[in-house]
Amino acid sequence: MKTVAIVAAAALAVCAIVGAGCDALRIAAARQDGGAPTTIFPPPPEVAKPYAPKYGGWTACRIWGGGYVQNVVVSPGEPKRCYAYVDMAGLYRSDDGGDSWRTLNGAIPNSAYWVCCLSIDPRDPDKLVIATRHENYTGMPTGIFISDDGGKSFRHVKQMQFAQGDMKPAGLVLARNPAAPDTILAAGEQDGVWESRDNGKSWSCLGAPGLRPSDIRCDQGNGRRIWLCSPPSSQATGFETGFFRSDDGGRSWKKRSEASPTEILQLPYDHGTLLGIFDYQTVKMSRDGGDTWLDLRGGLPAFAGNREKWRNPGTFKALAAGPDFALTANTVGDFFRLDKGATRWRKVERAGLDLSGWNEGPEGEPEHHGRFGWDLASITVAPENPQRWYCTDWYSVWRTSDAGVVWKAVNQGMAQTVIHAVTGDLSNPSRLLVGLADNGPFLSTDGGESFTLLRKGIYCRSKLFVQAPGAPKVFFSVVGMPGEMGIFKSPDGGESWSKLPGAGLPCEDRNHPGYSLAVDHQDEQRLFAGVAGAVAPGKGGVYESRDSGASWAWIGDGLRPGEEFFCPEIWNANRELAVSKDGSMVCVSYTCGGIFYWDSRARSWKPAEINYPFKRWNVAPWDVAADPFSERRFVLGIQNAGVFVSEDGGRRWRHVLGPSAGCIAVDPRTPGRLAASLGEKGMALSGDGGHTWSMLDPALPTKHIKNVLAFAGNRLFVGTPASGVFWIELPKAKRR
Repeated sequence: MKTVAIVAAAALAVCAIVGAGCDALRIAAARQDGGAPTTIFPPPPEVAKPYAPKYGGWTACRIWGGGYVQNVVVSPGEPKRCYAYVDMAGLYRSDDGGDSWRTLNGAIPNSAYWVCCLSIDPRDPDKLVIATRHENYTGMPTGIFISDDGGKSFRHVKQMQFAQGDMKPAGLVLARNPAAPDTILAAGEQDGVWESRDNGKSWSCLGAPGLRPSDIRCDQGNGRRIWLCSPPSSQATGFETGFFRSDDGGRSWKKRSEASPTEILQLPYDHGTLLGIFDYQTVKMSRDGGDTWLDLRGGLPAFAGNREKWRNPGTFKALAAGPDFALTANTVGDFFRLDKGATRWRKVERAGLDLSGWNEGPEGEPEHHGRFGWDLASITVAPENPQRWYCTDWYSVWRTSDAGVVWKAVNQGMAQTVIHAVTGDLSNPSRLLVGLADNGPFLSTDGGESFTLLRKGIYCRSKLFVQAPGAPKVFFSVVGMPGEMGIFKSPDGGESWSKLPGAGLPCEDRNHPGYSLAVDHQDEQRLFAGVAGAVAPGKGGVYESRDSGASWAWIGDGLRPGEEFFCPEIWNANRELAVSKDGSMVCVSYTCGGIFYWDSRARSWKPAEINYPFKRWNVAPWDVAADPFSERRFVLGIQNAGVFVSEDGGRRWRHVLGPSAGCIAVDPRTPGRLAASLGEKGMALSGDGGHTWSMLDPALPTKHIKNVLAFAGNRLFVGTPASGVFWIELPKAKRR
């Protein structure tokens, strides 16, 4: 054993010298290692320039925090072409077998979609059908979209809804007839099963309404036989549950059993056998078309009752098959293989993880390296090579080329992250702070070229950052994570944080997770916070601190008493409170549509004058900011109304850009430079305080009013609600 260890160490040492061309030696060393079952292979020392996809004039930042990748779909006719769909982050495409990815979100007419399934035409990898769910189903085009150009553009063809949430890691809600590939089935939530016979262009209903399907499959040997899974849901009630089958192409359906698998698989080498996963714990087998099921748990670990399902050796959420074998995997990344003719699973022994393709935007986050297979969602066997498999999990896409012995991270270009905040630094145009969901703050000191994850005193969900103009090293952050909820302060430009005492704030009440925050321009000890909840002393409203957040007093007089004013959502990355250079204050409400200014003499809030009909249900103030070059100037983005400017401390507002706006940004270093997110219309830029505007490059992949904006140097940064951060170089302007 000592000799083997020396050989392994020598092989790894050679790799350290030779670098990326020594994968075989690194793998060999791992296989000879008699220690831990999985060896981590670090990236080679000479790292190439990081892959940062470009979309027109926009560059994607290498900020990556992971996100639930639901599936990888490989084109049968072009094996290097892969598509992946990710939780809330939409759609990605790879043309090199997964080595690099580009988001396709900008091609979908509205960016706020969850992609629930994707089907590729086996004759043409450019022809796609996707099933989607929208965060706001009412009035939005959602359901089925098709593309004829590999995802460069999509068109909406069928309005319907598909199950998501707890169904994310389940089966497929689109199925092609193997004998007639132009025939596609779609299993909608409540909407029933629909059929297209022209490759997705038109659809007709086949029945089976009232279900919440997690999987639909066509019999590979009999195109008229269809199986449909509608298991119980932990997140939705009122749907009929059961396992259904149609023997006449979907014209009629019969419930075969009350219990339903979440996902099924027909063995390609034995069309008479189905495998199914029940309750994410038990793998079963049916030899009679799903009428009866037998346990097929031999060789699989039992469910560990003291652990959560999402990371449990006895939880199973994925099935796949090659020409003579079937695969399943648990949610801690252990793979099991069922060879043709066998009745017992055998574990696939993994030798190592190759991290040379790891999309590690933040330097040194080694804890993710050990999270291979966490909540593993899917397995894909490449059609042209049964030794090449893909799997997806809570963080990444992984690929093996040796049937599971070594897995390689392949997520370069993915940025499936929800961005809450992007803030530049008044004192340094190259510094930038970014706040992500489920991650700590990220810091860039080189204008967005690279980022470091900061977790000194703060862990995740920074909703916003506010810099003290009078003390540029001092930053404040609002955190909306239960257990950490509150306001944090950094004395060193965001590199370390401590939670403010917050006496007088209802900050520990989980009913008050939402805050807006502003700092006095002349005194960093004086803070103002907008707290969610019904307006009342000790509850919702505006609070003031004169001791840097140690204690707070309620100053909510004049706001609408008893009404919900400030938004409680951490997921709405908007600022509803702003303070100008002379102490003028404005607060706005996305929830109730109010716009108020602070009357310092009366020490109360007064309603503003604005010439716009705010009685429309979908018109709401979204984001407000003070102009650092003017004592009483504010800029406001209003959903379904546009950009407004006030020159008198928030009393009166004039419309400068429409018809709809969300987040806005005021450049703290260049007088008159503003930017606004106009939703699907893209990003607008003004160099004269909002009098005139120009549109920025429309190639930005994700367009949404929730896109948060910040200027850093001569770049505009855009943080998206699902696809990471992008920047664009701006025309040269005179700096302050």
